[in-house]
Amino acid sequence: ICQNGGKVLIQREYSYPVDDILYQFPGGKIEEGETPEQAAQRELAEESNISAKDFQQIGWFYADNRRTNAKLYVVCARGVFRDNYSYQPDETEFISSGWLEINKLEQMISNGQIVNYSMLASWALFKTAPME
Repeated sequence: ICQNGGKVLIQREYSYPVDDILYQFPGGKIEEGETPEQAAQRELAEESNISAKDFQQIGWFYADNRRTNAKLYVVCARGVFRDNYSYQPDETEFISSGWLEINKLEQMISNGQIVNYSMLASWALFKTAPME
């Protein structure tokens, strides 16, 4: 979760299985040898050309405990700045990114506009995690 003051960075991405555009936080696969924080830094740069000074893991949850033991790690990024990373979006992904006021995000959750379980679980961890 990339936070900049009272805003967070969200993405809209087309989801093929549900044939709809869903909201999500930037993220992706942890490559071999990476920590969750390193993966978050790389994915944030790849997907949005943004970086941050501080990356802190705030929790994790199982992706789908009935089918896999894969974990999804939640990392908070703060101290945001533009990166010089050469932004090359994946051609199979339709992504648009933007900053959203935290109170607007919470309204969207309450109104049922946010239905992605990983975003909802990540937000719950963010809201309850002690920040260093």
